[in-house]
Amino acid sequence: MCDCDIKVPPSRVGYFIFGNLKVIKLCGIIFTIEQSLVIRFSVLKNFEMKNCSWLSAHDVTIEAPLLENVFIEQDCESANREPRSCKIKFTASCIKEFTYSGCCAIPQPIVLSNSSAARNASVTIILDNDWRDFEETNRLVYQINLQLVILLKQFSEVKCIKFDASEVLTQPTVALLSKFAMLTHLDLGSVSGEVLFGLLQKSPVLNTLIFEGISKFDQDLLNSAVVPDCLASTLQVVEFGIVEELEPNLSLAKFFMENGMVLERMSFSAVG
Repeated sequence: MCDCDIKVPPSRVGYFIFGNLKVIKLCGIIFTIEQSLVIRFSVLKNFEMKNCSWLSAHDVTIEAPLLENVFIEQDCESANREPRSCKIKFTASCIKEFTYSGCCAIPQPIVLSNSSAARNASVTIILDNDWRDFEETNRLVYQINLQLVILLKQFSEVKCIKFDASEVLTQPTVALLSKFAMLTHLDLGSVSGEVLFGLLQKSPVLNTLIFEGISKFDQDLLNSAVVPDCLASTLQVVEFGIVEELEPNLSLAKFFMENGMVLERMSFSAVG
């Protein structure tokens, strides 16, 4: 379904059932809902939504016990024009792929029934760091960080996360996150030193770290930082991307080599 407005009628029983749908792709749709809504998909496996809005003072619950793949894309233009977006809850037990891509001010709060629903999922979160289209930017900073904490806490039991939000994720935000007790693979964009060390402290069994280098770096951090548990016991692979500032990244590489007790491979490339 694509590019239309849909007013969802009230249900006398409080829910709608779609028993045969296995794949749903929604694009540019504005749903207007007058009451709490439950949508039941008995065999749904793939849910894809791009630049859609669900407008309501109530929550929308998607019950899909066989759901495997969730893909949500939301640009900042469509997010900024719909302030009445409601929360979407996914009730599922076997999610394998979860992707959110788009606006850093996540307009449609996304809630999983429980963190174990995504235990075996590969999670990708790519956030647009351009806040210039939004008014009252200072107020949004707190909102954005709160939304990130809520979203990321739901993936505390996953083994693989790709997270690219270099100008969005901050050290205070990382401090509020739950520990990623099962995370073995972490793929980042360019991050600050404080954020990187915060994430390493939250990932005690991390095996592979991939990132694009350090964007902001305080040299004193290496002297004062507590060595993360993963460096002493599990971290085997560290891959820098193509780094622009060589010196801070070399210092960080040296730190990994000196403290990585089980480190097997480390690589990086420099611009020019």
